[in-house]
Amino acid sequence: MPPLRNRAAEIPALVAEVIAELRPDAPRPRCTPQALAALADGEWPGNVRQLRQVVASALVRSLSCDITVDDLPDVPSWSGRDRRRSRLEQAERQALVTALREAAWDAEAAARDLGISRATIYRKLKRHGIRPGAR
Repeated sequence: MPPLRNRAAEIPALVAEVIAELRPDAPRPRCTPQALAALADGEWPGNVRQLRQVVASALVRSLSCDITVDDLPDVPSWSGRDRRRSRLEQAERQALVTALREAAWDAEAAARDLGISRATIYRKLKRHGIRPGAR
């Protein structure tokens, strides 16, 4: 059987099957078209097992009934490409990078400049895949 990355057309059906297994009772969550597109873009080195883990994680993270792109974990191992970011996420990422540059890549100084806590900036840096020491 070919790897999952070569069978992107099967991903919507596989996602629906995983959701049905994990949440058998109605109302059953769905996956938004944007989230399905992000999943279809994945490299999936772990094939269906990895897809199952990502969908299970997204179900836990979901704040609504549906799985959105924001519910997908930012794990580089499941996708060689960044998931599509919203304009707000892009602006937040740019603000973080700008603050870091202005603070000579000192995360604590950048956090003070942005008016956020040290813990918050580290969470946001992790979420956006920014490594302060990596410039």
